[in-house]
Amino acid sequence: LIIDNVTEPLLLTVIGNGVFSITASWDNMGSLHKETSISSDGPMRVTATDNAVGEDAFITYEDIDASAASLSIGGIAINTQQLAQSALSRIDTALLRVGQFRSEVGAKMNAIESTIRSQGNQSQMLSQANQRIEETDYAKEIAKKVSIDIIEQASMSIVMQARNITKDGILGLLSQL
Repeated sequence: LIIDNVTEPLLLTVIGNGVFSITASWDNMGSLHKETSISSDGPMRVTATDNAVGEDAFITYEDIDASAASLSIGGIAINTQQLAQSALSRIDTALLRVGQFRSEVGAKMNAIESTIRSQGNQSQMLSQANQRIEETDYAKEIAKKVSIDIIEQASMSIVMQARNITKDGILGLLSQL
């Protein structure tokens, strides 16, 4: 994780375990302390790298302007019953809009969690496949060694039998031809 020159409050959350890489970048950081009607945190892009094939997947968090001005709740007055009713209506609309923001962020968090689970499953499957390859290579080498041992034992047996053949035994074999 590399964080360079952060002048704003920053909250990062990592969910899961194992090895994974997430890259987040912002363009044009906004300020929580400015009194402006337009503020931008810039789109944030979360990158998940598929280690098996080396491809990246991206989830982009677009700007969410949830300022009082953008939600139309800035400067609410409740001096009269009519203004109070209007304020309640504007607040209800703002709450609906905030709920939409929350659902969008929640859906993207679910996508990130799904990617993390997928990466974990993929890592486990790659590990199992690697283990099977190693076991196959080991079995192949054992089979080669057993084959060489059998050939050596057969060769030694032939040599021992050849040493035990006498002159009469050789003449007997030749007479059979």
